[in-house]
Amino acid sequence: MAKRWFTVEKANRALPLVSRILEDLLSVYAHYRRVRSKSAQEPRKGTDDGVSLGTMEDRIRGLIEELERVGCQLKDLQKGLIDFRARDGESEICLCWQKGEPEVAWWHSADTGFAGRRPVTELPDSLRFDPR
Repeated sequence: MAKRWFTVEKANRALPLVSRILEDLLSVYAHYRRVRSKSAQEPRKGTDDGVSLGTMEDRIRGLIEELERVGCQLKDLQKGLIDFRARDGESEICLCWQKGEPEVAWWHSADTGFAGRRPVTELPDSLRFDPR
């Protein structure tokens, strides 16, 4: 799949869809963890809702693939951390969003990760706004 490049504006427009996918993913993953924990304690008992662990794993993979089709990357499921790729000249940077944040307000270089987050207000307008 070809990389998709974002501006902050474009990433923010994608957030409603990304948020819904992430909510579904977090819900399925939480259910998966409960069932997996329960099945480890009671290996012969099936799931209460009849959905197999394999089916839930497929759903989790499918939701991650949905995020990738939007063009973003799931960086940390538990934190709900998502990166949108952007280009700053020849360098790739990541526009960074975490579940609960109202908008994409942070960025970091591809090699520093979350710990190196900086405010998007530091970015040039060409990375913040779509060309008109």
